[in-house]
Amino acid sequence: MLTLITLEDQIPRRELIKDGEVIPEVIEIFNSWFDSYSTDNRMMNEHLARFLKIVVNSKDMPELDDKRITNLFETYDKGKNGYLEREGFVKFYTLCTLDNDPNKRSTVWQNLNEMGVRNDLKNISEPYQSFNSDPKMLPRYLLAHDQVFFNTIFNLQELNKEIARDAYDFLNIITTNPVIYKQILFSGKSNEEIKWESQLDEKNIYKLTYSLQIIESFLEDIELTSDNVDSFSNEEIILGMKDISLNELKNMKMEWMKVFIKNDGYSFLIHILEKKLIEYSRNVKDNVENSLMSNICLDLLLRISRIFFSSSLNKFKVYRKINDYISNLRGEKKSDNIVDKDNQVNNVEEVENDLLLLRKQSSNMMDSNELAGFFKGELGEKILNSFQNPDIMLNIIEMLMGLIGSQKRSEEESNILETSFSFFGGLLGFSPNAMEVEKVIMSSNNKQFEKVCLFGLLNKDLNTRLLFSNSLITLCMAARSNQRFEFISYMFTFIFNFIENMDSNQEKYSSELFDLFSNLFETYLMNEKQIEKGKNIKIKI
Repeated sequence: MLTLITLEDQIPRRELIKDGEVIPEVIEIFNSWFDSYSTDNRMMNEHLARFLKIVVNSKDMPELDDKRITNLFETYDKGKNGYLEREGFVKFYTLCTLDNDPNKRSTVWQNLNEMGVRNDLKNISEPYQSFNSDPKMLPRYLLAHDQVFFNTIFNLQELNKEIARDAYDFLNIITTNPVIYKQILFSGKSNEEIKWESQLDEKNIYKLTYSLQIIESFLEDIELTSDNVDSFSNEEIILGMKDISLNELKNMKMEWMKVFIKNDGYSFLIHILEKKLIEYSRNVKDNVENSLMSNICLDLLLRISRIFFSSSLNKFKVYRKINDYISNLRGEKKSDNIVDKDNQVNNVEEVENDLLLLRKQSSNMMDSNELAGFFKGELGEKILNSFQNPDIMLNIIEMLMGLIGSQKRSEEESNILETSFSFFGGLLGFSPNAMEVEKVIMSSNNKQFEKVCLFGLLNKDLNTRLLFSNSLITLCMAARSNQRFEFISYMFTFIFNFIENMDSNQEKYSSELFDLFSNLFETYLMNEKQIEKGKNIKIKI
């Protein structure tokens, strides 16, 4: 197994206690946690479960009756009000820090690190001054620029799953390989025909995944800083252009995007995506486990495809209206603090910390207006024309069915599920072949789509519910705009009938489902004239 010495290992730990008291910087951190995971200075058990999931780096959300939660409430909810106040929460961490038991002190440090706090008590995203001012002397630079060494590590990804994962993680830590990076960025600079099958080599899953990561980085709005010289994002070092500005870098990437779309690079990417979706679904049917690298590769393909596609939709006025509608809807929800008789807090959108965003590899994309303007004309049309085959949408549904049927999903599979459904809503909503796909969805023998929708709309995780609800609202509002009322009728009937038979456990997580239902119901109020004229399909309930 590869042993990596991280930057964190090189930063000396601050003393948390001085003169028998926890130092103010640490108390401030504990207070900031309470602020992020409470509402109106009250931390309910749902809040604490959400905090616990992140602070212990757990894949699954803890149950509300988890002993760690109930014990904390028994000790620090002095008034037995069903919630923790700031004083109780901070007191718990203060006492753990002051405890003579080294295990408790160690746990506090683990919690700090998981919440993105470095050994120097600074946020993990803050630059750390390196004593080595020459980036070319740093190990990450030397390893990435040694092509023989790089190829050796690269080929280790072809071995068993454990070694492949270690090799993959190592490649993501060292500086991006300049040979592959330049090959992609400077596509089309020569008069030679661009061979996308070489740059996006679908026969080599490792090279393809690495290339896709570089392409995704082109879509990021990168902040270059001279302080953090050992950063993955220091592209001026990768390119060997020390004095290049952020705007020059952005212009180079914009030019690459133009070449990528105009010369059928994006169409080739969609071609690979279609094949990977079919391969994934076939493996699920045959009970063959999809490899780690296959999952990572598919997630990247979906993310990149969605970014280009969604940006090209901004030319449609209705798409901009849909985004405004969803933004306003979620804005209102965020300001509501609704507490029911059981002291359950609903519709609370928590602020995620920086470390969670890093862990999920969320991209800080370029301003959507900038990309929207870039894709308004011929380039946008070329992107939309890449989705002439309706099978890609049916393949996504089939893949989603395989994912929700899995009892235990990996982090990569969870990412695929969320990314693909988010992509699917806009894809079907604005596809010229939408009615063909909708006909399959509405067939009496096909309940796959309904199962996928309910999986997301009633999920215990709020972020998943919001994502599915937003995607379906986008789909239904686009269908309404294009007068595809038969599909609206199908969705309305499906949701209505489900609500009638919904049990009490499902009701706990149904707020986002009702957001969708309200939007569907509004369609009929807005289209009474069409209904009267018989242009709409009557609902059969």
